[in-house]
Amino acid sequence: VLFDSNERLIEARRAGWAALRYVGENPNGSMGDLAGLCDESGRVFGLMPHPDRFVLEEQHPCWTSSPSRGEPDGLAMFRRAVGVARAEL
Repeated sequence: VLFDSNERLIEARRAGWAALRYVGENPNGSMGDLAGLCDESGRVFGLMPHPDRFVLEEQHPCWTSSPSRGEPDGLAMFRRAVGVARAEL
C-alpha cells in the first residue's frame, strides 16, 4: 500500500480502513506495514498477499522439496471467510 503522504496513512488508520497489516516481515515495503484496506462500509476489501495464489499445495514455491503442510493457507482463509459469511446470514 502506498499513500501520497504520511498524513494519508494516519487518516486511513483513524478511519478504520487499515484492515490488515503484516506482522514481522513486510515483504513488499507497504507503508505502515498495511496488507489490506477496506472502505467505510467494510464491504469493499483489498488484500495484497493474494491468498488465492495458494489454494493448492502444488502452488507453494517449495512444494516439491518440502513435506506436506496440510491445508494451504489461502484455502484455509477462504474456508474461514465462507464460514463467517454463512454465520452472519
